[in-house]
Amino acid sequence: MPSFRAHSLRFYKVEPKAITCLAHSPTSPLLAVARSDSTVEVWSTKHTLVLQRVIHPEPHTESVSVESLAWGGDRLYSCGLHGQVVEYDLERLCEARRHAVTSGPAWCLAIDKGGSKMAVGTEEGFVCLFNITGEGLDYNRVLDRQEGRILCLAWHCDGVHIATGSTDTIRVWNIETGHPTARMTTGRAERNKETIVWCVAITSDMTVISGDSRGKTSFWNGKNGTLMDSVQSHKADVLTLAVSGNETTAYSSGVDPTLMHFQVIVKGDGRRKWVKSLHRVISTHDVRSVVSIGDTLYSGGVDSYLSVSSYPTHRTTVKVPNLPSPGCVSLARQARSVLLSFRDRLELWRLGSTSYSSAGIGAVLPLDTEPVKVVEVGVKQGEVVVCSAVHTSGEWMAYSTTARVRLLKVEGVASGRPKLHRIAVPDEDVAHHMALYSVGEEVRLLVCPRDGGINVYSVSGEGVSLLHSATSSELSLAGGIAKLSHTGTVCVLADFTDAVVCLDLETNSLASKLPGYTEATLASMGINFDGKTCVMVYSNNRMMEVDLKTGRYTQFSKDLSTRLPRGWLSRRTAVTNVVHIDGNSDIILLHDHSILATVDKDKELPEPSSKLFYSDPRSTPDTLTDTASVSSFGSQQTVGSRMDQTLASGLRMSRKYDHLLSLHHLAGDEIVAVEVKPGVLESQLPPSLKQKKFGGS
Repeated sequence: MPSFRAHSLRFYKVEPKAITCLAHSPTSPLLAVARSDSTVEVWSTKHTLVLQRVIHPEPHTESVSVESLAWGGDRLYSCGLHGQVVEYDLERLCEARRHAVTSGPAWCLAIDKGGSKMAVGTEEGFVCLFNITGEGLDYNRVLDRQEGRILCLAWHCDGVHIATGSTDTIRVWNIETGHPTARMTTGRAERNKETIVWCVAITSDMTVISGDSRGKTSFWNGKNGTLMDSVQSHKADVLTLAVSGNETTAYSSGVDPTLMHFQVIVKGDGRRKWVKSLHRVISTHDVRSVVSIGDTLYSGGVDSYLSVSSYPTHRTTVKVPNLPSPGCVSLARQARSVLLSFRDRLELWRLGSTSYSSAGIGAVLPLDTEPVKVVEVGVKQGEVVVCSAVHTSGEWMAYSTTARVRLLKVEGVASGRPKLHRIAVPDEDVAHHMALYSVGEEVRLLVCPRDGGINVYSVSGEGVSLLHSATSSELSLAGGIAKLSHTGTVCVLADFTDAVVCLDLETNSLASKLPGYTEATLASMGINFDGKTCVMVYSNNRMMEVDLKTGRYTQFSKDLSTRLPRGWLSRRTAVTNVVHIDGNSDIILLHDHSILATVDKDKELPEPSSKLFYSDPRSTPDTLTDTASVSSFGSQQTVGSRMDQTLASGLRMSRKYDHLLSLHHLAGDEIVAVEVKPGVLESQLPPSLKQKKFGGS
């Protein structure tokens, strides 16, 4: 394997955004995640987590707030302090429509098991009911007003009863009469201090489970309104509850980030009783939301990590950091520059250089020239950068915000005194993906609009002209474009159903339709620099290499399907980026946020039962297979033989990076790695709950 000189860029500043709520679709493997900046993310949960969609707040809108999320079938809804229910368009990645609720801010939202009725709890103590129809929401009725705001609510599986939580009180309602059937008072820890019920759940046998500001998880008989049991489960507020699908296990967590398990036992007289079983700490900061789907538990909170745990199958928790997609970094290879895209600005940096061509593995090479920021472009307040692109010469930049598309000509990139000229792109609204490339001497801009399809423009200093336009149906795709990968002459496009096509950029015609794979979700894809093949990696860590001319799997792909080690296939994180090396088509680099894998076609692929070797002595990750399926250098005495063994393997692993955002091949033996250190994220978090440790203060 050739060695590389890596430009490790660690000045990409990421501001962690807390997770405020989670919601899993009852009909599809989709998890909706709301952040503190009102951004909504949609993740595929098929096998591993794959970020599919990001819905940014509408530009120049004061009323932006997401307090609760819920799925009605495959339609996603939210409510917030603006007092409206928002339905999202998951193809165009924007708000579809809004519906007003009665009386001010809405704090909570829930949809019944059948997906036909919605309940919204408001600031003034009203529960607003809506019917979900094919056209949208139809207002139904408002239940009797109660004192104090309604902070949480949950539907019973019969679709008739609702449990609500507010200050000092829990109520069970019958929506047919509009009146409460039971009222339960929580009690107070201090006489003059209210008890706030933050979360509530209701089981099929009418057991109401609540979590409150005293740190107690309580179990109530919802039929007659009596307290069955109350457990001091946490040292601070219990903010979230989740009940397993079979209703035998309940989970609670909150400001005290301990995840408490409760299980049902059957006593001798046949009565069911909820008892506290085990507990484990799943975060360093407040846990805002917990969702249980099957054997998997998803959680998130102030630390901004989306956590996945499946205890006791895995004793460790997978934490996915709040990082932008790898597309936020674009490389201008000819200009030796990199475009970094942030929420509110873009920065073009010229990379440093060194005259040293070799050193020991892991050595730091002294720089002859330091990295220099060439250009910084801000966007209008209230807008967010959605996507960006830079030409390989560094002379053209393009980006789209949530309101507009911009094209900039950059003069004097190498001189250090750049000048920017804005070139108008007429009739372009918002783009989800874009690319800048050259066909001969002509510079072209490819834009994927919000409504789907593509537009191709010819770009010059005088302006732009539309060369080609095609809808998604003309490209054999459905709806919006989910992923884009391009190289000199070809472009590969994928939609949200994972249909993939290849486009010839010289003729703007459809070159081939790539084979589909329905067992998992498309996680990432990358085209070889010669434009002949494309590698697609799925959420179950299967790799497929496709010939872009014929649209069929290559022989290497067929060999790979039977030779990938079980340790690789059982990994609990998906590959986020595929990188090819210009001039060496045998090397393919794959990475997620913590693992860098090298696939070498020229070497023998490992056997399915063989070990995964990591080239550093850090602790090995948890896998589904036994401990013999993973090994790392330094853990054995025969380090030399282990090194020789792994260098002869066609699949090699490294944990050199902590939070690897993006990886690109620059030229020759140079690669560019953009990394965000976990300490940078942690330093921006608020203080966590102070707890006395044994032997400490």
